[in-house]
Amino acid sequence: MALGRAVPPPHPARPGRPLLRPPKEMPKRRAFGSMAGRIALVHALAHIELNAIDLGWDLVARFSGQKLPHAFFDDWVSVATEEALMFLLSLALATALPSAELPRTLRLDYFHIGTAQEEHFALRGLALEGPWPGSLLQTIDETNFGSYFFEVRDVGTNRVLYSRGYSSIFDEWEDTSEAKQRSRGFSESLRFPLPRAPFQVISRTPAGAHTVRAPAREVSPVRSRRVPMMQRIFVSSAR
Repeated sequence: MALGRAVPPPHPARPGRPLLRPPKEMPKRRAFGSMAGRIALVHALAHIELNAIDLGWDLVARFSGQKLPHAFFDDWVSVATEEALMFLLSLALATALPSAELPRTLRLDYFHIGTAQEEHFALRGLALEGPWPGSLLQTIDETNFGSYFFEVRDVGTNRVLYSRGYSSIFDEWEDTSEAKQRSRGFSESLRFPLPRAPFQVISRTPAGAHTVRAPAREVSPVRSRRVPMMQRIFVSSAR
């Protein structure tokens, strides 16, 4: 098959956005362990693959008038085809990822108090932290790991928004000889993506479930890192 003749442009055509900038003007890359970092990585890979497609076909067009072996052009057509496949895969992955506008992290602090025979929970307060660093693709925990388990439920629909199993320092301490003789308290925390509607946190222990109601209107302000709680609760369970 004849390659034909082509007059390539001075450089491969590019869309108006994203802007092409020198490396020194680029912002520092995010940590790829967070969801925001993974989103940035996938988008960067998609742009790299798109540029590689342009490069492959540009070489075919730019040297079409040269007396080069046919295999030279076959190789670059293969490169462009493979890069196009990688671009489509990157595009599909980018579409599946959540929005880059990640929710804030809500930290629920509480005191875990008790002995080897009983345990008590006292809500300490709530704090808003930075963007949620975990996965938003697997918000429901089905592993059944950990001695404790908590769910974040929408108050209006009772739908589970987030759940995780976990173990605590108290869980380790209650098996000691000290726990059989005296009571002791530990400061513990639960972290989860900040819900947009009123919600409740249900913590399940080996002795049963306890509910912590936390209306979203009390935790939505971002002016202060620590968010005041209007109510304090104290729940207990005998083992």
